[in-house]
Amino acid sequence: MLSAKAKVCAAVTPEEDSKKALWSSVVTAHDFQAGTLVVTLVTPIAVSDVSNTSKWMWFHGGGPCGVWKFSHADSTGHILTCTPPSSKDQTDGAAWELAALVDGENLTMRLASPPPLSTAGPTPIVCSILPPLVAYCRTTIFNVFEIDTVRQAFSADVFFEVRFRGIAAKNFPESAVAALFETLHVNADVIECLNTISIDGEVQKWTSYGPSSRQPEAFMDYTFKLRFKACFSELLELQEFPFDQQSLHVSLTINQPTSLVTFRANDTYPSLFLVNNFAASNVFDVITAEHVLADVGVSDPSESSSGYRYHCVDFQVVLQRKPGFYISNVMVPVSLLTYLGFLSFGIESTRTRMVTSARLAISVTLLLTTVAYKFATAGALPQISYMTSLDRYVTFTSLSMCLLAVENAVFPWVCSGGVDSCFDDEQTLMWTLFGLFTAGIGVAAILALRVMRCRHAANRVLLEQHHLRLLVARHHPAKSTKTRDAMYAALLERMQLPPVALVRQKQAKTHQPGLDATREAQGKAHLDAIAAAGS
Repeated sequence: MLSAKAKVCAAVTPEEDSKKALWSSVVTAHDFQAGTLVVTLVTPIAVSDVSNTSKWMWFHGGGPCGVWKFSHADSTGHILTCTPPSSKDQTDGAAWELAALVDGENLTMRLASPPPLSTAGPTPIVCSILPPLVAYCRTTIFNVFEIDTVRQAFSADVFFEVRFRGIAAKNFPESAVAALFETLHVNADVIECLNTISIDGEVQKWTSYGPSSRQPEAFMDYTFKLRFKACFSELLELQEFPFDQQSLHVSLTINQPTSLVTFRANDTYPSLFLVNNFAASNVFDVITAEHVLADVGVSDPSESSSGYRYHCVDFQVVLQRKPGFYISNVMVPVSLLTYLGFLSFGIESTRTRMVTSARLAISVTLLLTTVAYKFATAGALPQISYMTSLDRYVTFTSLSMCLLAVENAVFPWVCSGGVDSCFDDEQTLMWTLFGLFTAGIGVAAILALRVMRCRHAANRVLLEQHHLRLLVARHHPAKSTKTRDAMYAALLERMQLPPVALVRQKQAKTHQPGLDATREAQGKAHLDAIAAAGS
């Protein structure tokens, strides 16, 4: 079952998220002037066309090669000025060009070639805004060393891979690809893990360049790789403790907006958890086994002072706690202590109750022992504001002990007519309380089993969705991600499983305080008056 902290809302598709009708225009003329590129356009370009985009321009069908940074446009929008990606003079154009975008995948770098000869006339040069680079992300979790419930953190050895698939044509030089990524400020230094508390040692960073994982005979992939040991924060959900289920997350992101880089889960080479190395296997069962679930999300613009959105991938491993320790060391002892509290109903001789002082001594002693168990269990949990299942159970036994202590003190005072006075009534009351306490234990057991059964059903659906997603990638590796996503959605429908959002819009949990509409209008009116008086 997905944890509440992993649930996000307002799902959007990758195309809606990062490729919103990017501007393009036919070029009628271009010229190099003082180290800049001046382009004459058929379709005018406005400031709104380049806002929330990468602000990098590229040309296809001929003309200048490489990528160029948008500088400004004239008042008509038909004259565009671009600057080279570095201080180096590029008036002769780069030695490579970009092939047109195909079905939502990466642009492909290739050696520049002269425009083909055609009797119908020259091919028109087209200037376009550079679409976002598409990165396929995966992780390998080598080990989870420790899960600290009190600190709400865990320590793990993780590996991340960010693969830009099909970024270059076969045998294209790696140096040119690396130069493009440096130009766009996309490197291993801007790739980070959001929920890292501390890192043990150095972060190992390296790159690789080789045949594409999708079409190795035609394309090349450029990959950033990181590995490190760290302590990660995790908001644990302990309402059902010790019958709880936890999702351990590592959140990968890149310090570049979605207009430049978008993330997708790598289903061709899926993420893995080396479950045989799991150091806490005597405390938790791994529900997802060797699989790591990937959830692609987009940050809330309100979390960025510039209003940018950033992609992230939440990798999660689902664990279920083994409750045996808490059952045998807490729940069973406090239950027995409560049952021992019924000894205060004992008799000294035939139909003769114990004296009140002796009865209270038994009840209060057992109650204090139960309170000691309460403090012991509190030390195993963080300071949370809600009650766990174990808290509710221990509180139930404590209240039962309090009720017995009150009965021991009050009932002799109510029935003080003689030795045999109300003896049968108290025996009836004792067995009634005994039955109610036993019934309470039974209800608690039934509720725990029901929660675990519902959780098991939800986990089965989640894992089936994951395996079907990998099934599509395994049997159709050459198809584009857009096509595979459509196939996956249709497959879920036919398998009668709920749909899955491929990219999710996250929302900030914090509310930004501000003026209400009336006060804001009032403030604006005063501000206009102050500005008018000053002028």
